[in-house]
Amino acid sequence: MSDLIDRTPLTAQEVAFQCLALTHAALFSNQQAIRETLLFILLDRVDTLYEMLPEQCTTCSEPATK
Repeated sequence: MSDLIDRTPLTAQEVAFQCLALTHAALFSNQQAIRETLLFILLDRVDTLYEMLPEQCTTCSEPATK
């Protein structure tokens, strides 16, 4: 039964796509409780996405120059 769950770590692109899907679902939800739940999950996914960024990207305030 545990073979049904794929435990492969997600890529940053996959997490970003999840964030987009959650945002879309929350925007078009008519039920407040569902919207709040989706936004709560979105906060967790965004936090995960930020953790995936390289350290230099999270501390710089200006774009990197060549």
